[in-house]
Amino acid sequence: MVYPIHPLGGEYVAGRAILALRASRLLVAASMPGLVAALVAAAAARPLLHARLVALYTLPVFIAGIAAAYAASSAPRSNAAVLYAPLASLALLPAAVAAAAGCCVLPLSLASLAFAAALATASRGLRGSLRLSVVGLSLAFASYALVVAAPYPRGLLWLLAAVYTVAFGSIYAVTVHSFPRTYGLEPRRLAAVAAYAANVAGALVLPRCPSLGVALLLVGVLLYPAAARLEVVPRWLLGAWRRRGVSAAARSHWYFLAGHAAVLASLPLVLVGWLLYLAWGDLVAAIHASTVGFVLLHIEIHAPMMVPVIYRMRHARRYCVVNYLTALAAAALLVAGLRGLPLLLVVSSLAATLYTAWPPPGR
Repeated sequence: MVYPIHPLGGEYVAGRAILALRASRLLVAASMPGLVAALVAAAAARPLLHARLVALYTLPVFIAGIAAAYAASSAPRSNAAVLYAPLASLALLPAAVAAAAGCCVLPLSLASLAFAAALATASRGLRGSLRLSVVGLSLAFASYALVVAAPYPRGLLWLLAAVYTVAFGSIYAVTVHSFPRTYGLEPRRLAAVAAYAANVAGALVLPRCPSLGVALLLVGVLLYPAAARLEVVPRWLLGAWRRRGVSAAARSHWYFLAGHAAVLASLPLVLVGWLLYLAWGDLVAAIHASTVGFVLLHIEIHAPMMVPVIYRMRHARRYCVVNYLTALAAAALLVAGLRGLPLLLVVSSLAATLYTAWPPPGR
């Protein structure tokens, strides 16, 4: 049995793309104060500040850190993206700080567009699902640049559209490679391309024509499991649970499959959140169903497997799945209109994810 597949493999750990490694470490670390500040803003009942910190700083900086390593470690040695991708990703950091602080968003848009170009360059020479994945990441940051710079009303709907471009787009891109390839499958490429297109179109339309934007975004959400072959998850989940004590590889597969099972369980929450918005204008339900019920779950699946590689940390591989349960519970309670307890559950879920990836005690 092998570990779940990500491009951050042996060559990368051995020293390839050192600049990307250092840029990724910096960006992942720099995103953490934004996460803490966003949680504090939520606890202080500052929803617009909370949303700005998440959409304009924490998510783009964290995802760019992962994507820079992902692209540079995937590209051929001669590809200019090995140098260009990490440099472009670093330009996002000061631009995101300025945007989250309420200053001009144009630098963030330009930096995102430059990073999208670097990712597109990295896709040259790649084949199959890996190329589909890196192209999807490029499209995610290009569409994020468009949404950020567009003359939309600067409210929660605009910020949620930004989250769909950079976070949902990146999730689709990573999963259509990592999940099928782990199990010897091929992604459904037409469904993946359609999910990418629906997500971009929906996000661009959402702030001006919400009902059409919601419909397009939900098309992307519903196509995503088919594109990434997630229909096999229920069939293999029980077997992975029974074998979880055999080895570290077996535990990683149990964690990987359980996370995607939680994602499938979250899809009705995303649908309900958007229906509540369309019926009663409850945008907060739609926001949290999407961010906590979908984005957070995917970060919790991939971060414990990718961040230790970036930091060259020893990995205890505890693979505690409590984080998935608490994230789902938080999303459900937020959709139901509760606020205090779900925040505690989100913090607990993040702590459980940290425990999963935390290095084991030294000898």
